[in-house]
Amino acid sequence: MLMNAEESVSHADPPKQEHPKHAEERPTLKTISGIYAAVLTPRLPDDNIDVDALTHLITFLLSKGISAFAMNGATGEFCLTAPRHLHIILSTVQKASQGKAKILCGVGAPGSTLAIELAAIAQQQGAEGL
Repeated sequence: MLMNAEESVSHADPPKQEHPKHAEERPTLKTISGIYAAVLTPRLPDDNIDVDALTHLITFLLSKGISAFAMNGATGEFCLTAPRHLHIILSTVQKASQGKAKILCGVGAPGSTLAIELAAIAQQQGAEGL
């Protein structure tokens, strides 16, 4: 006898109750709109972030009326960015924009632990979304 997925699921089991702590930690969904400039992060020959060049780039874009940035992702660099570098990138953008820029942040890693760490940094630095 063939059964479809609905028939094979018991409807007698009550739905699982989510632990209140986990419900509070769940990120909220929000609508993000507008145009975000994809910004390539300038790096020094030793792979560190060129903070002066990034500050200059963000200041230039702000002077042209751009106030929303896609950092660390749209250019494919997310797979190269260490947590300490992500912190520097986002804090530099926040400082250069005096905290007024909207930021989307690319996050990617070969494992969930590092991805979660990077997402937490993005959240702490005020990213609008990932």
